[in-house]
Amino acid sequence: MKKILIVEDDPTSCELYKAIFKNDFIYNIVNDGKTAIEYFKKNKYGVILMDIRIPIIDGITATKKIRKIELEQNLKKTPIFAITASNKSDSSIIFDEYILKPLNCKDLIKKINKITIK
Repeated sequence: MKKILIVEDDPTSCELYKAIFKNDFIYNIVNDGKTAIEYFKKNKYGVILMDIRIPIIDGITATKKIRKIELEQNLKKTPIFAITASNKSDSSIIFDEYILKPLNCKDLIKKINKITIK
């Protein structure tokens, strides 16, 4: 079963993720970038869904720190999807996918399945 780290601070979005993934995925939900980094250090994930605007450490900074850890520890690159209501930014180069809110649930699952099968 695929394991996903969901980094999201909006309670409504968290409930949506729970509904989307309840049957086919194992997931952890955290609500800030600092906690996301801590979870990443302790677990192996098939994909990370990273909201861009989250508290403590924003999604872009958290992703850069995760990428640094991967390099330092010679880890395989974890697919990270940027999830945001904003338009695509220059920082999108550090992400494997860029998904705009509101989420298209079927499209999201299709992209997760595609990237985790590789």
